[in-house]
Amino acid sequence: MYVLQMKIIRKTGLSALLTLSLAACAGSAIPTPPGTIGESPASIMDSQPPAIDYTDSNQQTALDDSTNGLPPATSLANSNTAQAPSVGYKAPASSAILTFEPMVGAPKDVARELSKSLGLRIAQQSLPVVARTDQKVTHRIKGYFSASKSGSDCVVSYVWDIFDANGKRINRVTGSQKTAMVSSDPWDSVKGPVLDKVSVDTAAKLKTWHASI
Repeated sequence: MYVLQMKIIRKTGLSALLTLSLAACAGSAIPTPPGTIGESPASIMDSQPPAIDYTDSNQQTALDDSTNGLPPATSLANSNTAQAPSVGYKAPASSAILTFEPMVGAPKDVARELSKSLGLRIAQQSLPVVARTDQKVTHRIKGYFSASKSGSDCVVSYVWDIFDANGKRINRVTGSQKTAMVSSDPWDSVKGPVLDKVSVDTAAKLKTWHASI
């Protein structure tokens, strides 16, 4: 009986020791760092934000590179988004293949929402937009954003610079949209409907330019 009890104690102790060892290994594991997005041509990434006129310069929100690590909007050609409505594809008038560089100036949450909305509107316009790393890219589009207060309204201004394969800017698309101020920070007002207006306007103007080249 004594021998049997000792065997049970030894087995129980070994099992507990093994459990503690595995827990220690799991706790000391070092997570794999996320992959980094490949850098774009220096002539594009180093370009300075263009000047934008503001109605109330005292309320101007300065442009910065806070969204430089965000993914660009795409035409969702390979997307599995369940809620996106089906879009009838029409062959583009031009052979130019486009991609979007990360947005500059908008907070990350605004940039993410705009990226989704813009991707849908770009697809509806049948514009050939692909990932930044795609070898077929012929033109790159970089957007600059700012939000400012104008009376009781928030004005979101945007500029899209279009660069050719050599990094030379060949065109510029601009626009602005108004929405009601909801707080002292203009960016708090930039969401939902006003971002969709930005997307619709941007996609339509890019379509017009794309058809002209």
